[in-house]
Order: sequence, then C-alpha cells, then structure tokens
Amino acid sequence: MMRVPSGSSLYRTYRYLAIFVFGTLTGACAFLLLFGEQIDALHVRVRQLEGQNVKYVEEITNLQNAQNNMIQKQKTVVRDIKVLLTAPNALTAVELQRRITKELVFLKGRPLENVAEFHEGIVRLLTNRKYQIGGHVYIANLKTLIVASALEVYMDIKLEKR
Repeated sequence: MMRVPSGSSLYRTYRYLAIFVFGTLTGACAFLLLFGEQIDALHVRVRQLEGQNVKYVEEITNLQNAQNNMIQKQKTVVRDIKVLLTAPNALTAVELQRRITKELVFLKGRPLENVAEFHEGIVRLLTNRKYQIGGHVYIANLKTLIVASALEVYMDIKLEKR
C-alpha cells in the first residue's frame, strides 16, 4: 500500500522553499547595497576606457596616414647622393668621390621629377670631366646615373696619358 503524505509535510516544504527564496532575495539586496555602487563605478570606468580606446585607435590611424603621407613626400625628393667609382687606387677614389659629391650637392632636396628632367645636364656635367690630384690628371666618365630618392652615380676613372 501506498502512504499519502500528510498536509503538514507539504506545508513544511513550502515554508522551507519560501524561506530559501526570501533569503536569496535578501542576500541579493544586501550584495547590491554593499557592492552595487562599486560595480556601477566600474561599469562607468569601462565605458570611459572604451571611449578612450576608440579615440586612440582613430588617433593612431590618423598618425599612420600622416606618416605614410610624409614618407611619400620624402620619397619624391633626392635625399642622398651616392657616388661609386672604379679608380686606379683607393686614395684617388676617395678624393674624387668627395669632389663629385660636392659638385652634385645642389641636387639634394630637389623633387625627383625636376632631377629626372635635368638628367641631360647632369650627364654633360659628369662626362669627360678632368680632375687634378697630386700632380696627376684623371678623367671621369659617367657610366650610369640612377635617379631615385638616393641619386646613384656610377663613374669610371682613368689616368690621363700625357
């Protein structure tokens, strides 16, 4: 046979359930009362930091664009002049490299378009050029001229026969 529970045990179960729910609600209220302000402050701080993060990401993007523009502008001018020589000796090569670089220094900072348009003048300036070093006369002939952000001049140096 099956036993039927009495009404008082069902009442007791409801009472324990009600006490449990009441305790849970009371504990949640106490928790919110004690820590709610701190949690709200942290939420506000998180929102502020997210806003700053967006601002910084935009600023980084703008700075990267500005940097890319500056690099593009820097690429369009002659920044360096490289003179590469084949000379009879190293001492002559160093001295001629210094002199030729000094002659071409006016091209530094000029736009590449202007230098490229003036390439015939540069070729005339450097073709069959005579330099006197230590009692000897050297003839410099232009082999290659590369117009880029670093202007490269390749020259062949020979001792003039008298």
